[in-house]
Order: sequence, then C-alpha cells, then structure tokens
Amino acid sequence: MKLEEPIARLEKLANTITERNSNQIILQAMIKRVEEAADSVYSNIVDVKDTIKLLSPAVNSLKTKIDKLATKTMTALPQMMANHQSYSAVTSANLPPMVDRALASILNLNPGTQIFPPNTPCSEIVNKIKLALTAIKWEDTPTRDVKMVLPLCNGGLIVEFDNENIAKWL
Repeated sequence: MKLEEPIARLEKLANTITERNSNQIILQAMIKRVEEAADSVYSNIVDVKDTIKLLSPAVNSLKTKIDKLATKTMTALPQMMANHQSYSAVTSANLPPMVDRALASILNLNPGTQIFPPNTPCSEIVNKIKLALTAIKWEDTPTRDVKMVLPLCNGGLIVEFDNENIAKWL
C-alpha cells in the first residue's frame, strides 16, 4: 500500500502539469493574438498621424484662403449693395430716348415706382406689355404676341413670346 500512494500522487502531479501546460498553450496563443491586434492598432495610429502630418499644410492653406475670401466678400458686399441698380433702372438707362418715353407714358411710370407691384394679375401685365410693344413698333419690328408671363419673387418677370424673333429684336 505504501507504493500505491506515491504513484497516485505522481499521476495526479502529472495530470496537473499537463492541464497547466495546455492552459499555458491556450494563454500563450491568446496573448500572441492580443499582441498582433495591438501592433495592428499601433500601425494604424502611426498611419493616421503621418496622414495628418502630410495634410496639415494643405488644410491650413485652404483655411487661410477661405478666411481671406470671407473677408473680401464681407468688405465688398456693402459696396456692391450701394452700387446695386434695379433691372428697370439699368434697362431704362440704355434704351433709346424715344422708346424710354413711349414706355414711360404707356406704363404710367413715375421715378422710384414699380411697373408691376406685387400681386398684379398676369392678365394686366400681359396687356401692358402688349400695349408697350405696339407703341414701339418700327418697320423692321417682327410680329409679336405675348404667350405667357411669369412673375418672380424678386419682382422680375419671365415673358414668353410667340416667336424667337421678337425676343432677339428686344
């Protein structure tokens, strides 16, 4: 009986060592995987740092250009607004005097007033345009008729004529 006891202890010790070795092998494999993942993360972080270092001058240059453009725009905007003329003012400044007087008398224009105030019915706009076109008739004036008028939110108009020739002539 005395011999059986040490053999049993040796077998138990051998089993414990075997279990520890297999657990150690598993732990070592897990540690290796964690190290590989950490190396990969570190490599990606280095790549990101390099990319940031590479792009920083371009980003800073772009930011400087955007700031300069914003400053120019903000300083030029009041000047542009001060020099802004309405479409009517520009048009009447470039019309021959005869046409300008004819249109002014037909459309009952007073300086500083709108030809067509907001919410003017399209039919009234069409009639006034037709009347104005009739008044400025010359021998080379093409045939003309207004097909459609579309008032815009900014007070402008889109006018569609029955043919291209009148649009070119105008």
